Amino acid sequence: MGDDQDAVHPIDRRIHKILADIAHSTSDPALRHTALTLQLTLPPVQDWSAHQHRALAKRRNTLLKLLSRAAHR
Repeated sequence: MGDDQDAVHPIDRRIHKILADIAHSTSDPALRHTALTLQLTLPPVQDWSAHQHRALAKRRNTLLKLLSRAAHR
């Protein structure tokens, strides 16, 4: 029953994986700190209220695109 609430949304999973990859592969301490901070502070998709969902989803997808580009450099 609690499994649905505890499940990680696919967008969150992808963002957190990219942030972890960046944090572990960079030699830049500021970038590592930023990636780790983002991992800890991004609210999970499940915590979004209905009125926040559209705006936050758009921002989350933009963040995912930017992180994906950065991770592939």
